[in-house]
Amino acid sequence: MRKRDISRLVINEIKQDRKPFIDFFEGLERSTGNVLYKLRYTKSAMYTLCPFHKEKTPSLRIYTINGVYMFKCFGCGKSGDIFNLIGSYHDIPFIVVVRLLTKKIGTNHFVYKRMPFNPNQLTFSLLI
Repeated sequence: MRKRDISRLVINEIKQDRKPFIDFFEGLERSTGNVLYKLRYTKSAMYTLCPFHKEKTPSLRIYTINGVYMFKCFGCGKSGDIFNLIGSYHDIPFIVVVRLLTKKIGTNHFVYKRMPFNPNQLTFSLLI
C-alpha cells in the first residue's frame, strides 16, 4: 500500500490566498449571527473577533509575511496559518483541512503517490 502525500505547491498556494480566511469568518458570522465576526480591513491587515475565546473588541489580526497569510490573536495568543485556524476550531486533522480548502478554492491534483526509488527502472535517457 502506497502512502499518499500532499504537494508543497498546493499548500503554499492555499497559504498565499486570503479567500479561505474571509470565507471562514463570513461563515462564522452567518452561523452565530454575530456581526462582530465581520472582517475589518486596514492597509496591512484584517481584524476580527477571535473564535477561540469570548471578547467584545477584535483582537485577532490576519496579516501577510512574505506573501503567506497568517493570524495572531493578541487576547489568547493563538497563531498560525489557515490550516491551524480551521483545524483547531473544528478539531479536525491537517489532511482533512487541506482537502476541504482545495475543494473550496478549486485546486486540482493536490495528492500524488510517492513511489519508492528503484535503480533498476532507470533508463538511459534518465542517466544523461
